[in-house]
Amino acid sequence: MTSIHDRLTELATLKVEAVGDINEVATERQHAKGKLTARERIDLLLDKGTFTEIEPLRRHRSIGFGLENNRPYTDGVVAGWGTVDGRTVFVYAHDFRIFGGALGEAHAQKIHKIMDLAAAAGRPLVSLNDGAGARIQEGVSALAGYGGIFQRNTRSSGCIPQISVMLGPCAGGAAYSPALTDFIFVVRGVSRMFITGPDVIRAVTGEEVTQDGLGGADVHSGVSGVAHYVYDDEETCLAEVRFLLSMLPSNNRELAPIEPTEDPDDRPGDALLELVPANGNQSYDIRSVIEEIVDDGQLMEVHAGWAPNLVCAFARLGGEVVGVVANQPAVMAGVLDIKASEKGARFVQFCDAFNVPLITLVDVPGFLPGVDQEHEGIIRRGAKLLYAYCNATVPRISVAAMLMLPFHPPSLPFQRTPDFSKTSRLAADVLLESLTKTSHPLRSTSSASDSDPPDCGCGALQSSFFGALSATPLIPAVWPRAIMASRSSGNGNFVSPAARMVLRITVSIAS
Repeated sequence: MTSIHDRLTELATLKVEAVGDINEVATERQHAKGKLTARERIDLLLDKGTFTEIEPLRRHRSIGFGLENNRPYTDGVVAGWGTVDGRTVFVYAHDFRIFGGALGEAHAQKIHKIMDLAAAAGRPLVSLNDGAGARIQEGVSALAGYGGIFQRNTRSSGCIPQISVMLGPCAGGAAYSPALTDFIFVVRGVSRMFITGPDVIRAVTGEEVTQDGLGGADVHSGVSGVAHYVYDDEETCLAEVRFLLSMLPSNNRELAPIEPTEDPDDRPGDALLELVPANGNQSYDIRSVIEEIVDDGQLMEVHAGWAPNLVCAFARLGGEVVGVVANQPAVMAGVLDIKASEKGARFVQFCDAFNVPLITLVDVPGFLPGVDQEHEGIIRRGAKLLYAYCNATVPRISVAAMLMLPFHPPSLPFQRTPDFSKTSRLAADVLLESLTKTSHPLRSTSSASDSDPPDCGCGALQSSFFGALSATPLIPAVWPRAIMASRSSGNGNFVSPAARMVLRITVSIAS
């Protein structure tokens, strides 16, 4: 008769077998391609020793095509939770050594379960994708699994951060699920995404293309805009995933974590006087301006290689996370086109969903004119950016670095009207104008001396606003730092008088 002790011993043996190296040859083949195994990737992503796995003994129940004789544990996906910098994160990773990471019924049910747990706990979900699509031997059962994943991706959108890391060939449904998440990371020479592969394209259209040429890392990070981040190796990629998680809240009801900083809120930004030219026809790199403004010059840019005429990045001010949207004068003079509009709209909507304040550095001549732009839908697709700004409920601060035209989203609420009280508050709560003396559509046409404060478009409020700031030697870099340095605490205190004054102005504008 089998005792409980014998059963426990057997269970421990099975767990060791499930976690152990199931196929040394397959593991060596994976390493030869410059790829890590599923468990090695999870170990790099999570804090050491924090991973808790679910259903490691799960196996498929299919018969036919020889599947009944090949029933490995985990069924090709490792799922569970752990911590990143002490904060809980849910994760699942395809194991390419088992059925090529293809999705079957049991495989999908494990993913469904971990996605449901992440949503219920209100914690981020990271997927490490390295799968060849559906397991065709299981037929419609495998395809139904993708439907469940898509539904959960959509249901969790805007509620918890969802990050996809592409670490192998992903086709069909394996590519569509990442497209429904918030951020996609890819690795050069490893990541490949496409709906139909080169062989199918050759058979249908006669076009010849390689896998990398069709859906490689550089294609999706610089041409299609599918991928948000691209790196040269898996270790760096997973380290950057950890960094991104450190700047995101766990869910849409929380704020992003605050990091202590030694960068003072009232730090002089004298370098800005050299970075931003006085000549409006001279280009400059807006990234240098952002680095001068934010804490320790550190930012994490989104879509750096796609639509480079608009810069979107996460950074910190006073230790708090902010989203920065900035026109890039060094690329196409910072003009807005279809790609830039969609890039900015998605970033603004993400920040709005997850309580991340927005700072917009504006230097834009307008939307790009052209027949191609009009025929490809610049009106419809450009309106996405307008909608995102106008719909955002997080604090929004616009800084007019150089040129701001009235139809640019952050300038909408500050178009001149006879009565400031009739001005609509559409896309920004506070507008700050650079000290750069240049032609500006929002500058008052009345005479003003050089000692007068720059016109922020706030009508009767501007004298009290700049009067309050005049006691401090503030220059453009200080304004957004002071404003975003702190949010209201329970007793109504703020880090700096400048922040308190601007918040009072914001309230006045809103009323």
